[in-house]
Amino acid sequence: MPKETFFNLPTKKRELFVETALKEFALHSYETASISNVIREMGIAKGSLYQYFGNKKELYFYLIEHATEKKLKATQEYGSSNGSLDFFTWFRKSQVESLLFDLANPVEGLLLQNVSREVHNADIGNLALASKQEAISSYKNILKQHYNAGSLGTKPNYIALSFVLVQTGLGLLDLMEMQFDFSMRTLVKENKKLELDPNEVKKIVKKIVKNIQLNFA
Repeated sequence: MPKETFFNLPTKKRELFVETALKEFALHSYETASISNVIREMGIAKGSLYQYFGNKKELYFYLIEHATEKKLKATQEYGSSNGSLDFFTWFRKSQVESLLFDLANPVEGLLLQNVSREVHNADIGNLALASKQEAISSYKNILKQHYNAGSLGTKPNYIALSFVLVQTGLGLLDLMEMQFDFSMRTLVKENKKLELDPNEVKKIVKKIVKNIQLNFA
């Protein structure tokens, strides 16, 4: 976690630091991200970073937490299933909201996507596997709740369906890039956002979720 000196920074300087670090880790894996690049972009002394964070790992996990909180806040309407919608409707809407956030916030979106692709590292462990296991466990619980409430027609194979849902969520952003011919990395590098018609995003996600539903429901 950040040291108290980090939170004592003037707001604009702290926000600039986070923005600069987010971009570096969005464009690189944990191993290849360079603290020196962040320091150079900020124009600060190398020792300054370690006044704010104990090491690279602490900074990385803070950035993940920061991006995750921002995304959860923006997508809170469908961030968790409260049973008011049937499961597949909820899943479809939650994935649409997730994609629209990523497209409007490419730095945070790309950083979080990178987490799911991190290779095993002695410093951070197998972060990609851990994040997938957590997501699968969460989906299993939600699926059980919906089945017990009668909003799933047949009892699914919880593990198999949860795995498919997690992999679908991870791949949707890639699909958007292919479908609309853009690159998240380019958006981040050029400090741009992509404004897609939400209805087009909804159509694509609806088709994919419908196919999942036909195979598992």
